[in-house]
Amino acid sequence: MLNDPQVKHREHFRLLQHKVIGWHHYHTPAYKLSKTPAHLWKASPCLGQDNDFVYEELLGYTDEEVAQLLLDGVITTEHDIPDILKPRKPK
Repeated sequence: MLNDPQVKHREHFRLLQHKVIGWHHYHTPAYKLSKTPAHLWKASPCLGQDNDFVYEELLGYTDEEVAQLLLDGVITTEHDIPDILKPRKPK
């Protein structure tokens, strides 16, 4: 499918580097909007990878508030899940 001429022409797949699985093809939106084009600029995040940005920069929480949310089990990071559920790192 990656070599289909129409799929290539529409730039349907974007190759991005993921933190754990390495290089991977991601689907782009099937539609093309002239005034607000979609652009994939980063691979999907791992669990909790963007917590600092979301909670502190977007929502304005302090470090202490984020720490309390972690302690209360409201939010989590990849470090809080059992090793058996974590994705394996490539060798």
